[in-house]
Amino acid sequence: MTKLRIAARYANLEAYEAWLKNVPWQLFCTFTFAWRVSDPQAQRVFREFTNRLEKLIRGPIVFVRGDEKRFSGCGMPGAPRHFHALLAAHQKLNPQVVADLWMDMAGRRENGAGANVRIYDPNLGGLAYTLKFINEPDGDWALGNLDLFLLRSPTKEMNRRERRRLARHSSRVNSALSKERPGGHSEEPKLGK
Repeated sequence: MTKLRIAARYANLEAYEAWLKNVPWQLFCTFTFAWRVSDPQAQRVFREFTNRLEKLIRGPIVFVRGDEKRFSGCGMPGAPRHFHALLAAHQKLNPQVVADLWMDMAGRRENGAGANVRIYDPNLGGLAYTLKFINEPDGDWALGNLDLFLLRSPTKEMNRRERRRLARHSSRVNSALSKERPGGHSEEPKLGK
């Protein structure tokens, strides 16, 4: 019976990975806190972080976030609440800007703790790592703005608001692409390369 439960967990994880791998993820992030936080506090900080990042880039942030914490046992230290997240947007996100914004909100620690933000490489298993605690009692996850990159069901008709939202996103993507191309605008995006 235990083997069946474990197999079901991995099957669910693989299904989520297959669904989310089509998003053009840009950054793999590990976000920690400089102080002890409750789950609701941690989620509020992340929500405000994404709001501020969206204001900086003037567009939505697409994310999948895995929440993780482990309690100590058998004399071993536990891991306090922290997040693993994948981020994407209509323009290139600067890892240093993202890390600095997080640490401005969640605190800075010695030895680079606070935010570890790297360019996403799909071959390194960052998506599976982000979702690794999805089936665990002390794990959770959250998603944001996935509709901007994932295909919709062909049978579902979009309402006016959804059509406007996707049109604005397409316009932002095209604008960001034109700024990156030679001969595009000379103005650099706020979170440029």
